[in-house]
Amino acid sequence: MKLPTAATGKVVSIHNDAATAVKVYPQTGGRINAASTNAVGTQTIAQNKGNIYIAQDATRWRVVAGA
Repeated sequence: MKLPTAATGKVVSIHNDAATAVKVYPQTGGRINAASTNAVGTQTIAQNKGNIYIAQDATRWRVVAGA
């Protein structure tokens, strides 16, 4: 799963209904939480779980991890 281009205040909710965990990636030039820019595979969502991603600015996403 690749997040859309970040824009301040944009919110994306992802729920994983797949049988396995899915990886979430930022767009090129972006980052998720404290990961370095363009870091891949730093975010995973387990089966039957979900996360909310909130764009802090034009390149950074913050995660509200689901249970």
